[in-house]
Amino acid sequence: MKSILHLLGASLLLVITLFSASAQIPNGGFEDWDGLNPADWITSNNDTVLPPQSTVLVLKDTLNPYQGDNSMMLNQNWAHSSWAETTFANTSHPTSLTAFVRCDAFDTVSIKVEVLGNGEVLGEGIWAVADTSIQDWTKIVIPISQSDLEGFETRIHIQGGRIPGPADQVSVLGVDGLSLGYSLLGQEDWLAQKDFLIFPNPTKGKLYILNTSPNLMPYDATLYSPTGIQLINTGEASLDMSHLPQGNYYLQLKTSKGIQTQKIVLE
Repeated sequence: MKSILHLLGASLLLVITLFSASAQIPNGGFEDWDGLNPADWITSNNDTVLPPQSTVLVLKDTLNPYQGDNSMMLNQNWAHSSWAETTFANTSHPTSLTAFVRCDAFDTVSIKVEVLGNGEVLGEGIWAVADTSIQDWTKIVIPISQSDLEGFETRIHIQGGRIPGPADQVSVLGVDGLSLGYSLLGQEDWLAQKDFLIFPNPTKGKLYILNTSPNLMPYDATLYSPTGIQLINTGEASLDMSHLPQGNYYLQLKTSKGIQTQKIVLE
């Protein structure tokens, strides 16, 4: 009996270890570097299209990381942006990407996450800001939309921006502490898309939620901005977005049976 308990314990530990490993982002803290690039990431450092200007680089920042010894710093000048990207296998569909960022006033900076299946994008989320300065490390949460299909890979793309000025003037985007979020029960906790119909999408302002599965009542609906800020929370069958600017948003539905997230386009 004792041996069986030990075996069960070892098996459970192995399952937990495998699930934890599947949730890890390669070099999420940017502690390890292969020469000029973070380990397991590709960057614009090797992009032959860019001119050989030292200002347009992805660099290791050891002076002011959010956590650990290093963070990733994207430098760019007035004419060219810098970028970093990684793609890795996953065993379930993540619900969010969390990161810590700090930046100067760029034209545009962004972090995009995509869940892939056989090369097709099955879920996505994006954080983007323009002409914004974030002086201190700030936590962002990027909701990831859901599909009924299983994803096999996750891709993260971080993009720097440009500012007007001389070529030797540099803008900086710092990124650290990346992590993926999953629903509490893993893949089984996803609601099927058919359980809720959300329309019209794109919308001009009014959004309706039709529950096709009565056993999923009640539900909690939360609308998030592209930067993960909660904007609207309701349990009603409709919500009004007409006071919000045009763009992409994320609607997350929660019930006692699971969770569903969809991208909403406001025109």
